[in-house]
Amino acid sequence: MPRSRRTRDFDFPILERQRYPDLREYPGGPPNPPYDVTAQTLPLLMGVTSVEVADPFKTDLEKVDQIELPAGKIKPRGKEYLLKPDSNNAYLAVNRLRKSGAQIGRLTKIVQDNGREFPAGTFVIRSGDVRGLAPLGVDFFASNLPLSDAVPLRSPRIGIYKSYDAAIDEGWTRWLLEQYEFLYTRRLHKLRTGRLGSMHYERAPRFRRSRLDVAPPPLRCAVQGFAPLRRR
Repeated sequence: MPRSRRTRDFDFPILERQRYPDLREYPGGPPNPPYDVTAQTLPLLMGVTSVEVADPFKTDLEKVDQIELPAGKIKPRGKEYLLKPDSNNAYLAVNRLRKSGAQIGRLTKIVQDNGREFPAGTFVIRSGDVRGLAPLGVDFFASNLPLSDAVPLRSPRIGIYKSYDAAIDEGWTRWLLEQYEFLYTRRLHKLRTGRLGSMHYERAPRFRRSRLDVAPPPLRCAVQGFAPLRRR
């Protein structure tokens, strides 16, 4: 990325390490917490290495229009497959399997299988075509263990509060849910009274009117007196 780019004033501050100032509530007192984030050091956040080259150099470069993930591994065939919940695309894979009618559970404790350790929360894929999910870059590990104590997984019922005064936080929340193919509803009529039973399911028409599992309001609404509502 050359420094001659027109967007250099934005590019390089987020690629270089940012150091949050040591602000205290009073001399020798506790740190003064920031209102948002402590820094925008994206290499640390995303786990990549950023290197600055100070001297001019010449090289042959090839333009890349799309970066494809290495195909995920499926090892080997078995009665069920285990999918670790340690990547974002694991949840995308699970949502696609759920839409196809696959039966999925989650481990409630650590399991050792074929020399590997699978933490609590690991997805247990009991049915469905996992081979079609290889482009997502996630690995499926075959298992013949009984795993009868795995908790059956159902799709979460998510409600997004739609304010009359549009909030950018709502848009970002919807964008994130859509990237990983979570179904949600966007209109919540009785949020102000705390009743989560009345919903208009714009994006999930197959759902019936029923209670929600979670309804995260936009940040601005939370500041004005709302709090995230979770099913009890």
